[in-house]
Parts: sequence; structure tokens; C-alpha cells
Amino acid sequence: MKNDRLKIRVFVMVLALVFVSCGKESVEDYAPSPVQKAANKDDTGAMVLGEKLTNPYSMAIMQRAFDSLCGVGNGAENSHRLSPNCLYVRFLPKDSAQIAYLQESGLELFDYPLDYDIAVEGSWYHDPALADSLITWQYTTVKPDFVFPSMEYEVLEECFIPDQAGNGALPGNLDADDLELLAISMADLPEKYLVGVNAKGVRKQPEGVFKVWNDSEGVAVALKGAKVRCHTVVHVSSCYTDANGKYKIPGKFLFDPHYEIVYSNSKGFTIWGNYAFIAAARHNLGHRSKYGYSGTVQSWSNCWRWAVINNAAYEYYEQCAKDGVLAPPANLRIWCWPNATSSSAPMLRHLAVLNLSGYAPALVSFLATGTVALPAAIIAAAATVVDMGLPDITIGMRTADSVKYKSEHHGYNYHVCDVWHELTHASHFQKAGELVWGPYINYIVTHNGYGDGTSMSMGRNICELGESWAYANECLKLKALTGRVLKKDSAWFCQSYNSMCNLLKSGTLTRREMYDCLTSDVRSIGKFKNKLIATYPSKTSEINAWF
Repeated sequence: MKNDRLKIRVFVMVLALVFVSCGKESVEDYAPSPVQKAANKDDTGAMVLGEKLTNPYSMAIMQRAFDSLCGVGNGAENSHRLSPNCLYVRFLPKDSAQIAYLQESGLELFDYPLDYDIAVEGSWYHDPALADSLITWQYTTVKPDFVFPSMEYEVLEECFIPDQAGNGALPGNLDADDLELLAISMADLPEKYLVGVNAKGVRKQPEGVFKVWNDSEGVAVALKGAKVRCHTVVHVSSCYTDANGKYKIPGKFLFDPHYEIVYSNSKGFTIWGNYAFIAAARHNLGHRSKYGYSGTVQSWSNCWRWAVINNAAYEYYEQCAKDGVLAPPANLRIWCWPNATSSSAPMLRHLAVLNLSGYAPALVSFLATGTVALPAAIIAAAATVVDMGLPDITIGMRTADSVKYKSEHHGYNYHVCDVWHELTHASHFQKAGELVWGPYINYIVTHNGYGDGTSMSMGRNICELGESWAYANECLKLKALTGRVLKKDSAWFCQSYNSMCNLLKSGTLTRREMYDCLTSDVRSIGKFKNKLIATYPSKTSEINAWF
């Protein structure tokens, strides 16, 4: 809703382009050369798989290693039979409902097979045997007693992972490290998988610190609440960074794992980036030390935008808790648009009251008559796109190459304020509900943005209320970060925005006190003012003065 328009037409264009939108990146603390910058910034290729690996955790190899350690075949009696403690599986979701089910199930999902070497790192993979229009296979591991959902799936292999074995899983005094080391040897893995293996018995929990470069302040700041995921073939373990960017993987690894930063945050929101609604944006880091890995996501990196959104949202949720304001709805989905300068808060995944199927024709018409020419196939698919629900929040991040945004409207702090604006909408939605948001979104779409304020529809009054509140909160954040005040003198709702902003800045009312009055029955600035006065009668004169 911010910066002129909801941009539904961009929504569909991004869906068509997002499958080739981001490539591999590195996180390093050194200053890269111009050549390195260009290579990382322009690499938009997909992940390329190499040879298929022999899975050392397969039951066949683990049992053979176990038998060898027990001396079976050299005079020993019958071997103990290991029982699988892990299933390596893959799912083929057919639609957004099925992929959403998997995403919300707590499974560690990978869009690439775990038992293949990675020849070229990349930030997405699509099975070449599947049409580009289909959701690709999702790979993961589950417990043997996992109850499979009603969708297409395949159990690829039964596995035994010593690190996940409980007490008594290995009889006698057999050492789990010895078992895993021998199984790895029998699997004949490529050399890069064997780094550190010779350090017998040194099973390590990778740990470190991840940061992101704040180009507004010229300093690296902690990457907060992001998921760090490690795996060696099907041995997978993950955790979240804390408020200081620190992490410690709970699983222990005998040899160097493959690292990823996954932008599915500990606060409960997910950032879509390189693969649209298929999965959380992820940043592959390659095979790194089993002792741990640390680094800074640099501002020249394509993945920097996800890290900035991640931090801004994490800090917004923290501030909501401090202020007593409701955080956005659970399972919030934030879609990063690298080539857009506008952002929005349509809250589509939570708008059950809005008939998206019925709404689609209007959006198709909006697309067809828009100023941006789109292929006929994209127009035809618009109803399907809308019907998927897709994002709650969209954040436009195209500023690096724009002269307009290279001054005060560029950099880490600017994007943080932009994210806070949209998340303020999401908190407003949480308080006011769907019956307020339906007319709000309808007004934005039908008026190609904010309009000129002359409309007599209910949506016009809700738009004035919602945008004034969001800009007032953005103003507070901008002032806290930079000392500057956000000016909106050209907007038709500037008087309402200034009134709210002054109430907050003057300390007349707190953010919590004003937020508590944004209930579902309050759908205009006039009703908001009246509710403030009714709720805080001792401050009537100040409220009247500012309004």
C-alpha cells in the first residue's frame, strides 16, 4: 500500500520471473574486489547438481559397517540388526495448499536431493524432469513413525544416523563415531566430504556468528533470528541465531557439513525471495568447517536484501512486545521483490472473508488495462495466482541502481523503515480484522493506489486511517534511526498523518494507547479521534489540539 500502489501487475510479473531471480552468494568479512562484486551480484544461475552420492547413512551401509566392527564373518556370531531411525523422503506438492501444509509442518525442506554432490552452488533448484510450471520435489528426513499427509510422496531410503541414535541403539561398547567413520569410508565419498574425518572422535557442533552490513551506519550488525541449517547428505540439523547473531547447531558432525542461512525466522515470519511461495529464501554457503563458520552478508550481495528485511521484521516484533502492541498474524509471509520500489500489505493469506476467486477477474482486468504490457499467458494465469493467496507483505528493494533512491532514500535504515511501515499495517489488521481490510484492499486496487481522496467509499476513510497510522509509526522509527522526520506534506491525508505523528512524538499518547483504539468499528479518522477522547478523557484538549 505504500508508495502509490498495490502493484498487482508487478505481483504477477515477479511470479513469472522469480524462478531465475537470485543466484549464489558468499558471506565473507573481507572487502571484495570489483571483479568479485560483479561475479556475485550478477550470478543468477540455479544450483547445478553433480554426481549421485552413496548415502553413508543408508541401512545397507550402516549395517555392513556395524557387522564389520562386530567381526561378523570372522568367527563372530550373528550380528545385531540395526533399526532405521530416519527416513529420507520426498514430497511432490500439487498446489499452494499442499506446499503450505509442508512449510507449516516443521519439516526441514530442501528443493534439491540431499544425496547428490553440488557442482555449482545456487539459491534454487528445479527438477528438470518436471515442467517449470509445477512445484518441484521437496526433500527432507522424517522419523520412521511419521504420518504422511495426503499428497504424493516417496520414501527414498531407510537410514540410521548415529548422532540421532538413543541410548541402547548400539549394543555393547560399540562407539558411534567408529560406526559412522567406517560407514563414511565404505561410501567412498568425494574428497571434499572427507575433510576433518581423520580427526577421530571429534564430533562437533558447528557454531559461529552471522552479521549483515548496515551501509547506512558503516558497521556490521547481528543477523537476528535467522535459521542456520547444516547437513551432510541426510544428516540434517538446524537452529536460529540469537539477538547477537550467534548460533550453535544442536547436531554433531564428524565431517564438514553444507551450510545454509534460511530466512524463516524464530519470530514466526518467513521471507520469500528466490523461489516465491515454494520456500523460504535461502543463502547457500557451501561446505564449511564442522567447528563452525562466521561471516557478514555484504551490501553488494543479492542476498543482502533478505537479511535487511529479516532484521527489520525481527526488531519490529521485539518492539511490539515491549509496547504491548499485537504482532502481525502467525505464519506471516513476506515476499521480497528485488525489482520493485513499492511495498504493500495485502494480507492475502489471512483474508478468508475476501473471495479471491471472485476477485480475480477484476485483477485480471486491472492487469490487462495497465500501463505495463504483459504476455497473454501471464494474464490468463492471473486468477490462479490470486487464488493461491500468496503473500501478506511485499517489500520492494530496488534502490541500488536508482539515482532517485541513492540519497536519503537508500540503504539499510531506509529499508528498515519501509518494512516497519508494512508491518504496522499487519498489526493493524490483527486488531481490526478482515472486515476492515477487505474494503481497504479493494480501495487500493480500484484507485490504483491512494487515489486523490475524493472518493466517497468506505475504503477511502479506512485508507486515510491506515496509511496515517503506518506513516506515523514509520516516522517514529526513522527519527530513532536518523534523527530526521518523515514528511508527507504532498499526500491528501497529510493532516491526519501529522496529527497522529504529533500525538506520538509529543508523548500525549503512547503507541499502545493509540493502537488499542484501532478496533474493527473504527473505520475513519473521525471515529478514531472520538474513540481516543472517549478512552482517554483527561487528554481531550491535547487530542483536539493535534487533530
